[in-house]
Amino acid sequence: MKDSRIGAFGALALVLSVVLRIFLLASLWQKFSPADAALLFLASEAISRTMLVWQWYERPLARPDGLAARYGKPRGQTALQATLITIPLFIPAVLILTVPALLLGVLIAAAAAFGTGQLSVQKIGGITGDVLGAIQQICGLGFLTGMLMVH
Repeated sequence: MKDSRIGAFGALALVLSVVLRIFLLASLWQKFSPADAALLFLASEAISRTMLVWQWYERPLARPDGLAARYGKPRGQTALQATLITIPLFIPAVLILTVPALLLGVLIAAAAAFGTGQLSVQKIGGITGDVLGAIQQICGLGFLTGMLMVH
């Protein structure tokens, strides 16, 4: 991860993420009005970034000189602030989605964040900037997938 070049696996992950996001957005547009689809996409991006901050706060850093360390490990207050900022962005999802769709989306996003963070700690000893980016991407996709599975 010290190498700034993307590599074959990084390129594959990027392409896969973009393709999945395109399919999920197309599904949103089919099932919801354009305005509702945009609000649900915004909610998915907000929750994914909140999960990133929480994992950054909860997990140890893999390298003391890495990107995640360079920007400073967030404190508990920062993680709480991230959650509070997400709430207004998440209210439309609460109003648009059914309870099962909302719960499954949040559950999958949270499980993805926790699992990715746990795997990172087991394999490389902690969180890096690359892992935080992966958590954000996986959580956003997980929320959209979960809510669309039920709706």
